[in-house]
Amino acid sequence: MHPILLFLVLGFTLTIGASPTKQLETVKSGSVHGADSSRIRCGVVAFNPDGSVWMVAAKTEGWILPKGGYDTDKDHNMIECVQREAMEEAGLTLSSIYPLDLDEGTLHWYTAKVTADGPRTDKNLDEEGRPLPKPVKVPQAWNALREGSQKKKATMHRALSAALSFWKSVSIGEC
Repeated sequence: MHPILLFLVLGFTLTIGASPTKQLETVKSGSVHGADSSRIRCGVVAFNPDGSVWMVAAKTEGWILPKGGYDTDKDHNMIECVQREAMEEAGLTLSSIYPLDLDEGTLHWYTAKVTADGPRTDKNLDEEGRPLPKPVKVPQAWNALREGSQKKKATMHRALSAALSFWKSVSIGEC
């Protein structure tokens, strides 16, 4: 390569912050990204009939609410994303799925009722040795969301609060 051309290419690469020797990260097939390059995701605050909330074990941050990425290979809308992620991460079948009124950028939160629970379908979680998902009482959910990175869990605090407000505002007959 001509030395001037090489200088221009390396200069441009370094100017935009990329390392000429670092490989680009592969984007997951079917994932969708927003204008800021963040992956479009969905999360769910899923309630049992007794009012307990389902939580899943995170890789490093204790217990969190189920969430994951929108996948065009599997999802046709955000409700399908919520249903798939709840089944993959927690083995949950959901009904009465409602969007929560939260502005969390590319993360879209929902609340739902759990109609059945069974084995999670993402077997990678089992292979990683992650504990099984579990329903917990609301005060335990609040405590679990106080542990670990608050930057990561702050949105979950807001989602849990919004879900509790939502269900308080509607009667059971409306759902």
